[in-house]
Amino acid sequence: MATKPKAVREPATTYDARIDPNGRIVLPAPIRHRLGVGPGDEVVLRVEKDGVRVTSVATAVKEAQAIVRRHAGGRSSLVDALLEWRRAEVGGG
Repeated sequence: MATKPKAVREPATTYDARIDPNGRIVLPAPIRHRLGVGPGDEVVLRVEKDGVRVTSVATAVKEAQAIVRRHAGGRSSLVDALLEWRRAEVGGG
């Protein structure tokens, strides 16, 4: 039986940051640039088993859309599928 190759992670770049008395962390500039965020932008924080993941809202939306696409059953439009389901439910065919 063939074994699945292990995913190779690229080496992580690390940055030091401090939590201020108000609980805030300033993201270092290279991280902000890589995420494409700036002052006033919102980010999404996701607590994972070994830390916190910071992503831009745009990236979080793209990830959510990909999850929905995987579960859409090959439909091109979930809106059309929902309308079809609702019409069938009320007997409108």
